[in-house]
Amino acid sequence: MRRNSTASTSGFSNIGFAPKPLQKPHPPIWVGGESGPALRRAARLGDAWYPIGTNPQNPLDSLTRIKTQAGRLRKMVTEAGRDPKAVALSLRVTVFGETAPPQASDGEHRLFAGPPALACRRYPALRDMGVGCIDFGFGGSTAR
Repeated sequence: MRRNSTASTSGFSNIGFAPKPLQKPHPPIWVGGESGPALRRAARLGDAWYPIGTNPQNPLDSLTRIKTQAGRLRKMVTEAGRDPKAVALSLRVTVFGETAPPQASDGEHRLFAGPPALACRRYPALRDMGVGCIDFGFGGSTAR
């Protein structure tokens, strides 16, 4: 990237980008984060909200907490003059399974904790509230 003294209003000129995205007008913008500023960015600019939920300041470890934050987001989207359905909901999950604490920090059952049959019980509720993507992070020390 090169800054030009006769730059355009964006501050840059003579910049190429290839290949061009297929999506019009642009690829979907997923905004991550659980904080108030992240929700505001998602409401104003995003095509999806992508929280991780492990932020100790804003944990999203129970169904109630996700519903509450999704409600806040929908309200902010409306206040930004956008259709609340224009911002998709997704969720990144990094703590799950039988090694996850069974109780969320608000006292409810922790999302995705326990054996598979129990961990999967919240899928319908998440789907019904509009969560369209769930991303599980499988840690490990090797790629095997």
